[in-house]
Amino acid sequence: MAGVRTLRGLVPICARVGRGRALHPARAVFSSQAGLVIDVATNDGKTNADEDNTASTSTEPLSCAISVFEMFAIGIGPSSSHTVGPMRAAERFASILSNSDYFGAVTKVKCNLYGSLALTGIGHGTPGAVMHGLEGHLPDSVDIETYDARVAEIKSTKKLVLAGRKAVEFDDDCLPLLKDQVLPAHSNGMEFFAYDSDGEVLCSQRYYSIGGGFFVTDEGFGHDDALFAAGDLASTTSRSHTDSAPFPFRNAKEVFDMCESANMTVPELAMQNELVWRSQADVETGLLGIWDVMDSSIQRGLHTTGVLKGGLNRQRRAPGLRQNLEDKKNSAAPELSIAWHSGMLYDAVAMWAIAVNEENADGGRVVTAPTNGAAGVIPAVLKYYLEFVLPTRCRRCDFDPAIDIGCRSPHVDRKYCLAAQQRQGVIDFLLAAGVVGMLFKGGASISAAEVGCQGEVGVASSMAAAALAAVEGGTLAQVESAAEIAMEHFLGMTCDPVDGLVQVPCIERNVMGAVKAITASRLALANNFKPDDGGYVPIVTLDNVISSMYQTGKDMQSKYKETSLGGLAITVQVPVSIPAC
Repeated sequence: MAGVRTLRGLVPICARVGRGRALHPARAVFSSQAGLVIDVATNDGKTNADEDNTASTSTEPLSCAISVFEMFAIGIGPSSSHTVGPMRAAERFASILSNSDYFGAVTKVKCNLYGSLALTGIGHGTPGAVMHGLEGHLPDSVDIETYDARVAEIKSTKKLVLAGRKAVEFDDDCLPLLKDQVLPAHSNGMEFFAYDSDGEVLCSQRYYSIGGGFFVTDEGFGHDDALFAAGDLASTTSRSHTDSAPFPFRNAKEVFDMCESANMTVPELAMQNELVWRSQADVETGLLGIWDVMDSSIQRGLHTTGVLKGGLNRQRRAPGLRQNLEDKKNSAAPELSIAWHSGMLYDAVAMWAIAVNEENADGGRVVTAPTNGAAGVIPAVLKYYLEFVLPTRCRRCDFDPAIDIGCRSPHVDRKYCLAAQQRQGVIDFLLAAGVVGMLFKGGASISAAEVGCQGEVGVASSMAAAALAAVEGGTLAQVESAAEIAMEHFLGMTCDPVDGLVQVPCIERNVMGAVKAITASRLALANNFKPDDGGYVPIVTLDNVISSMYQTGKDMQSKYKETSLGGLAITVQVPVSIPAC
């Protein structure tokens, strides 16, 4: 088919993937269809400089400012790019067919999976996600209890119910994994076809899953109106393309300059932008709902035992870590050192991150933050703030967080109410984290298939570090510094999932992302930026690190970008797995 190139030749792995809509001016040249070209046969990466130089930079980059609900979306595991995005794309194709004049003539549908979707799709649950999407289901509402059973039934009967309305043919040949082919714009490519009884194509559509649950058409690269978000596409509160945020930004410098000029914090700026699309009450309720799902995934992970699906036979670890931590707390002597107790804090953070990502690995309900593969970092750091930081600030409020929204004692000033601070802390944390995520999405990528794991766990760590600094009262300089420090030490991290599953090393990497975020935030908050008073002035900015991350991803060989063709994926010997999807 035109536009499909074999992996044995030179294939542009890094392409526009939607970044043209929000590029930093200094990086606009990298939005061309050229870029890193890889010869998989020799694993030799080289930059096609001649083609890069033909890119046009005359178009003014659009704003990175999107809704925070496009950065945080409720979905299912194990992957935002390989599960959530393909399910949404399949649902969109089914919806197009359902609303067409030729729907009654459709007797068969097919989906070709290319590149990374084909290479790691089995372990990432892509086939099952496509099936559910074609039946009209979406990640935030699909029944996870009957999910696997329905996939098995479709495989057995070789039929699915297209858009929930009509049974059509869907046999084993309808979902080919084209592992040696890549579509021209992105490694996560897929093509859908609808056929009539004579085998004629009635409709076809190409989509790319570009990370975080976002997907885009060929025509959509660089065009905001064709970039479909992970959030509710049909919602009346979705971002209107005719509305503009009052505080648009294309890079971190603009964010912090606007905050300083308007005397606002990063969460306050983000809230002002959200008010274009929703009421403040809806924003607050929505963000608290996002946290409820995050916290629920922690709790399920802590109390669910067994073996993770996929064939690696990995036992869930979070319940054992929970029991171990409880035993330590119960046996702790009062005279134990502060350092010992501090170690327990990090044990708790590790436990929470692992709990979420084990839920994700098992196909459970999680929040893309900004992706599924990095879904444990932000919940773990936010829970650290709620459990360990806030309680040290308020001893005056007698309340039961399970039933109280605010202070039970009217005479106590609301600002001292822990429950109210927890509620506001969640809102501010997610708003601040969302802004940083937008910067990386607009100026680089949040797709491991494009830039490696630095674009997932690295971005999540940067988001969490900035958010933690913000809710702890950090200055604008400290918030930026926290985000920069966290990402700086994830630069170059590859994505090399063993057996194509989001388990090893993915689950533990979320622990490191959370711990690095806390450390980065503490380092930034300890700096007063006054060299003559014990501080220092950083020479690396957040914009520097975003640009560096993107360029590093372009230079990274494709075998290290969610293909399971390099790194731990080939050095770790595992038994033959049994596909779970």
